[in-house]
Amino acid sequence: VGVVHADGNRLGELFRTAPDVLGHNSGTALGQLSDEVREHAEQALRHAVATVAAHRKTSKLPFVPLIVGGDDLTVLIDGKLALEFTTEYLKAFGRPPAEGSTLRRVLGDREALTACAGVALVKRRYPFSEAYRLAEELCRSAKNTAQTYQGRVNGLDIHVLLDSQAGPLHKMRSTLDADDGNPLTDRPYLLPTATTAVPAKQDWDRVCQRAR
Repeated sequence: VGVVHADGNRLGELFRTAPDVLGHNSGTALGQLSDEVREHAEQALRHAVATVAAHRKTSKLPFVPLIVGGDDLTVLIDGKLALEFTTEYLKAFGRPPAEGSTLRRVLGDREALTACAGVALVKRRYPFSEAYRLAEELCRSAKNTAQTYQGRVNGLDIHVLLDSQAGPLHKMRSTLDADDGNPLTDRPYLLPTATTAVPAKQDWDRVCQRAR
């Protein structure tokens, strides 16, 4: 089972600086900005669901949206579909907003909104609260890597939990180091926007190509 938790990058900063950009009508415009961010996230969710459903040639998915609020998203989904769903959501979330929109004005030199997501893949009987905690921690891990790019990339971190319980992420990751201390994984991964380059070993699309 996949527990996915996603959160927008630098949204707090966006709203803090918005009044300076929007000027004397910032009160009304801030409400418009909030509406546009929510709609942007909901469109990304609809796109991800529709894309995965189309690939499965079905109108129904083993998928439960638990939190859909602003830029926050938490879903429960069949583990086989979790990575495709999350990838489609992040890519859609990272699409540039419409020209002339309040969101476009406030973003300034940033191409688009971006987000990070954590995907915890756990056994079906694993306690949901622990799986959600792991997904949150994975999301924070992705954000720590993505913040270097100042909100210009999406981030994705994944953990397949085969044990009966999960410890702190850094302890579980320490078991994935070679004897010389070098990590055997390049997670978290990055999904860049069109104008931003990331290291090939962390580029999620290239990782998927190599896996195939």
